[in-house]
Order: sequence, then C-alpha cells, then structure tokens
Amino acid sequence: MSLSPRDPLGDLPLDLQQAARAAAAYARRHYRPPAYSAEYWAEESLQIAALAVWRAAEHYDSQHGISRELYAYLCARRALHKEYERLCRLYEQEIPLPTDPETGEEIEVKDRTACQTIDNLLCWDALARALERLEATDLWLVKQVWVLERSQLAVARELGVSQPTLSRRLEHIRKQLRDWLE
Repeated sequence: MSLSPRDPLGDLPLDLQQAARAAAAYARRHYRPPAYSAEYWAEESLQIAALAVWRAAEHYDSQHGISRELYAYLCARRALHKEYERLCRLYEQEIPLPTDPETGEEIEVKDRTACQTIDNLLCWDALARALERLEATDLWLVKQVWVLERSQLAVARELGVSQPTLSRRLEHIRKQLRDWLE
C-alpha cells in the first residue's frame, strides 16, 4: 500500500476508504485531543483511520458475521478513540502557557531553575578565567585558604609572614578578582 502525503488512503480499496473516512469524520465530530487544532486533528484522524482499516482488512474473517467495511469502520473508531484517550492522558499533566489578556498571545515563561543553572555556570566560568589571570603565588594562596580551607595562621607560618600580612594580601586578591569579574 502506498500512502501519499495528500491522500493517506492511497491505494486502499473503496470499501476501506469509505470506512476510514466515516470513522475519521465521527472522531472529528465527537472529540478532539487537547492542544490539537481542528485541521490537525482532521489530518491525524484520517491517518490513524487509514492504518486501522488496513490492519483490520488483514485480520478480517467473513465468519465475524459483518461486512469487511463495517468491521474496518469499527476497528478504525476504536483506534481513534484509543489515540484520543492516550493524548488526553499525555496532556493531562500539562499546564497551559499564560496568555496576554489584551492580545491573547502566549507569554514566554522563564524556567527559573534552568536560568539559575546557566547563571551559575557562567559565574563559575568567569571566576575560572579570573583565577587564571592571578600570579602563581596568589593562586596558591587562594587554593590554600579558600579552597582547601586551611587557616590563615597556618599558611602565614608556612610562608614566614604574619597572619595580618597574609590577610591583607588575600583582601587585595579578593578586590582584584572582583574588578576582573565586573
């Protein structure tokens, strides 16, 4: 069976085409999935019905006691209803986007957690670039006191300077980093 984009019923026999069209028309009249436009649901329902009648024809047995067209129609209606229910469950949890009361257009909502994550990444990246600009001894001091959380007194003793001297140097580094980050 070849399905063309314009006519999803393609090469189906006439009785199956009629069954598919009738089932799709029923679905369009009686239900439409959330967020589906009438036009889109019309196209989609015809596609679903075409596939359903094709499958029904493969499994049709005249011993069912009904015509192939009626059997295909019933199978297509069932397939359309199942798809409608599936889509309703899918959209159940979805919250509609807020709209502007004057224009009716959707208002873009920022994902605060995503924005915060991006901001954090940008800050860390900027900080990493600022730290790369430090002299090697200043970077070592930053790592010892601010990253490894060693006491200023211990680091000052290791360097052979007083703790107030080290504290002033760290304050100078902090100001330098702030300037570079701004």
